[in-house]
Amino acid sequence: MLRHRHRYSVDDDYRMAEAGILRADSRVELIDGEVIEMPPIGPLRASLITELQNRLIKAVGDAAVVQVQNPVRLGPQDEPEPDLAVVTGPAFKYRTRHPEPADILLLIEVSDSSIGLDRDVKLSCCATRV
Repeated sequence: MLRHRHRYSVDDDYRMAEAGILRADSRVELIDGEVIEMPPIGPLRASLITELQNRLIKAVGDAAVVQVQNPVRLGPQDEPEPDLAVVTGPAFKYRTRHPEPADILLLIEVSDSSIGLDRDVKLSCCATRV
C-alpha cells in the first residue's frame, strides 16, 4: 500500500489548534511539515533546562534574550520548540511574532528519552535553516 503524507504549514498548524483538532496543551512541534508528538519532559531534563537557562541569562545579560521551550519559526513548514533559544533583543519584538532564523544566536536541545528525535529530525531541521 502506498502511503501519502500531507505536509502542513505553520499557518495550517495554528488553524488546527484554533479549530480544536490539536489541543492547546498538546506537546507537538511542526517539523518539515509534519506534526510530531513530543515525549513528556521528565524531572532530570527539566532540571537541566532550568540550570542552563539560569547560566545563559547570566552569561548574555542584556545583550540577548533567553527563551525556554518557545517556538522559533524557521520556515513555512517548520516551527520547532527548542529547549533553549538565545535570540536577539529586545524581547518585546516577539510580542507579535516568533523568532526567525535571522534572530537566532543559539539553539539548545536537552535530550534524554528524545535523543533520536532530537539528533535525527530536529538537528537537521534547525541546522539547515538557521
